[in-house]
Amino acid sequence: METSSPLPDHEGLLRAEGLQGPYYGLRPLNTTNPCNSPQLLVRMDDLCNEFLSISALVNTRAPVNRLPNEILLEIFLAVQAGTEEGTSPDWPAVLLVCRHWFAVAATAPHLWRELVVSKSLNLLRTGLVRSKGLTIGVSVIKRDAVPEAATTILPHLHRLHSLSISSIHQRHKVHVASLLQHPMPVLERLDAIIEQPTSWVVNAENPSLGIRRMPLPVAKFPKLRSLTVEKIAIPPGPDAVYNQLSVLHLWGPQIRNYAMFVDILRSCPNVEDLGLELGQGGVDPNMEKVVLPRLRTVQLRGWRWFLRDILQTIVIPATVDMSIELGGPEDDAVLREQSISAILPPDYQTVLPIFSSVTEVHAQARASEDVLVAYAPSANSQSERRRLSLRMPIIHRLRGEGLEPWEALADPEGEAQAAEDPREVARSLRQLTIFSAAPVSTLHIDIEARQEECVDWGLVLGSLPLLRDVTITAQGHAPDPRGVLGALPWQRLRVVRVRRFRATPDTYKDDHLFDLIGRTLPFMAVCLVDRAQKGGGKLEELVLDLDCLDEQQWAEVEVRTRAARQIFADLVGEFEYREQQGWRDVFTYKDS
Repeated sequence: METSSPLPDHEGLLRAEGLQGPYYGLRPLNTTNPCNSPQLLVRMDDLCNEFLSISALVNTRAPVNRLPNEILLEIFLAVQAGTEEGTSPDWPAVLLVCRHWFAVAATAPHLWRELVVSKSLNLLRTGLVRSKGLTIGVSVIKRDAVPEAATTILPHLHRLHSLSISSIHQRHKVHVASLLQHPMPVLERLDAIIEQPTSWVVNAENPSLGIRRMPLPVAKFPKLRSLTVEKIAIPPGPDAVYNQLSVLHLWGPQIRNYAMFVDILRSCPNVEDLGLELGQGGVDPNMEKVVLPRLRTVQLRGWRWFLRDILQTIVIPATVDMSIELGGPEDDAVLREQSISAILPPDYQTVLPIFSSVTEVHAQARASEDVLVAYAPSANSQSERRRLSLRMPIIHRLRGEGLEPWEALADPEGEAQAAEDPREVARSLRQLTIFSAAPVSTLHIDIEARQEECVDWGLVLGSLPLLRDVTITAQGHAPDPRGVLGALPWQRLRVVRVRRFRATPDTYKDDHLFDLIGRTLPFMAVCLVDRAQKGGGKLEELVLDLDCLDEQQWAEVEVRTRAARQIFADLVGEFEYREQQGWRDVFTYKDS
């Protein structure tokens, strides 16, 4: 039996018996008594310092340390600029690289102007000193640090150019209210978000979930231009800051009076970015509409009563990017049946011009909500295309809804009040019909597998007469492709992309449904042959990006690819076919 040869050991260091103390193979010291511990510690400290000095000299030869300090500082500033807002910064790590970097960073006041309070207040305290009187921005992202942070920055309010407190606990709102009583002469941006409590805490001592009255006079905030608050009511008035704001976001229904809400809007002639939320409406039909001549972006969210009234209150310019997030109680029958249509004015295609100008729509169909993100061409040649985002809930009637408790008990079999079947009412994607008068030519749909049966595909796709480019992407378990493929208006389509449907049936399941789910290719071929027979000609482009979940059939993917190319050679101009394994349960288009 052969044995492995030993490793070479020229100096005998691998032989433990040859390592005798106290040096164990190291070079012995002749100038120090091994028994004198204090002398050894002093000597070790001297040698460590000498080693650090030598390392410092070696580091000066590194190419990055030959850069002028001004360029090195610009690199540090670029690293700092990469920090995502609302997150803990990573740039202080440059202080730990070497002494030279520490000296450059620690003595540069401009590097200490944007201070984040996350895990502790150390960065804030250090930055207040090292910024040397420059204007500073403070962002508090740690909820429990709000009281101490407010106390720490109090002597420096005169040089605060931005203040963001992203999570204010109910018990800390008094500290924020007290802080905002002080003048901030150079403050340009203020964000203050009071969080929604997990339990109902309203009582005699705490009558509100927010701050019901927080005046912000121009005299104390002369340079404020951006204001974002949640659950904080800032009353209007001749001395309020509204007149000078270019960004105004009022979240949380802290203002109960709709007339006061309108007064605030009339006080904002310079606002360009507007975000509003309220739970109730109350518009006066005889009221003159509010004109905001500089408006560029509008974000609206709330219940249908407020959204309906606010769209009748504000004149929305044709150039505006708009976002609407619709909410409401589950027992709201109007919301359930009409969804976003319930808030749009009868002449919405005229008073909201973007609705009649949309050319491209990205839709997400989920079990709980629909999200539509639409794009329209630029209203002028110098700006980007306009954007419209709509988010609306999908609500279904529950069993017994609309009955008194005793009626539901007395008639448990009542068909009129039975729970709705989502497949029968088919509410998913129904609101795409609001673009029926728009020149929509491109449609991207991401749909959860179970929602495919909850869509009236004929109604949805038939409402877009100029549709030419369609992409359908399935999420999770692939659905039966026949419903959507059979409803596509093949005669007028030019480009079709089908993604994440099944390429093959399951060989391990003897089930007719699973056999149908896996026959995307045959269904597609039938549709294209029918198109050709009706004089539609070749489809310009077809993309099939399918899933194969059967390991046995995955081995034949190349065979299916060649067969697909032969089948569609005479039916399609440009053809792309690929298969991938497993579920890719990620929406292809995310609303932001």
